[in-house]
Amino acid sequence: MLKNKGKFQIVSDDGFYQFDAGGETTNSFSEPFPGSIVNLQIRTDDSNSYALKSEIRLDDIF
Repeated sequence: MLKNKGKFQIVSDDGFYQFDAGGETTNSFSEPFPGSIVNLQIRTDDSNSYALKSEIRLDDIF
């Protein structure tokens, strides 16, 4: 999320959580929220390619 400047949000019961380039944000609601929402925002105009250091290369599979 940080490299892409995207956003991850969760709303459930009486709480809110967000993780983005600005850090983590939490909040509590005075009334319960009837359900859950998960929002993943990815910038699709980002032309960079990202990979984990631990990823297996396709050449190493066979």
